[in-house]
Amino acid sequence: MRDPLRTRVALAALAAALLGPPRAGAWEVKVQDVDRRIQEVQGRWKDAQGKPVLRSILRGARRGPRPGWARKVRRASDPVCWSESYAGKTYYFAVGLVERVKDPYLRLTTAQDRARAGLLELLGGHKTPGGAEGEVAGAVPIDWYGTKNGSLYALLVVVR
Repeated sequence: MRDPLRTRVALAALAAALLGPPRAGAWEVKVQDVDRRIQEVQGRWKDAQGKPVLRSILRGARRGPRPGWARKVRRASDPVCWSESYAGKTYYFAVGLVERVKDPYLRLTTAQDRARAGLLELLGGHKTPGGAEGEVAGAVPIDWYGTKNGSLYALLVVVR
């Protein structure tokens, strides 16, 4: 008589081998993983001078199902913001969305600028030390999600 558990494990292994590795999805927000994610993004999507590598960002943005943080946005004109606390730090998140913009650089910067505007609103209009009004000190893009129709979501975080 066959062991049913062994049979199920064998079938699962066969299915995994036939289907290949699971498709990578966009990063889901887990506040305990944010610091590691910041380091990962800074290393992977920036060149030696620290500038974002546009092609890598946009290619990486086209992954899997829409993440929870992108599903929070209803309209491009309404950035979504929230905060979470963990290990004595407060993490402020914002999502920006841009639609119907063909230029890849403009699409990326607009999505990130809309998220920055949300962070500015969430943080009460803080300015950077010695910086211009409307800037958010320490805002770091930590993920992007692109749709088939060309919309781009940007997730930014400020850690304080």
